[in-house]
Amino acid sequence: SDNSAETTWINTMSFNQDRSCFACGTTAGFRVFTAEPLHELVRRERMTEANNPRTVDAVSMLHRTQVLCMVSGEAGRADSKV
Repeated sequence: SDNSAETTWINTMSFNQDRSCFACGTTAGFRVFTAEPLHELVRRERMTEANNPRTVDAVSMLHRTQVLCMVSGEAGRADSKV
């Protein structure tokens, strides 16, 4: 096993308007799931800006579209939390 792998934590979670999907902002990026049946639709991790890892501190999905609104911060910074 790879001991250098970092643990990914959930920072935030929100449902879309009809609660058919939900999005999770994590310490590594974000993920989008269908609620029933539970199925992962999208995963974007290891997001970087100028080689600085980014966390997703708030995420919201518009209905069942691919439109997501998110707030991100620099990983490891105390002031990156919403």
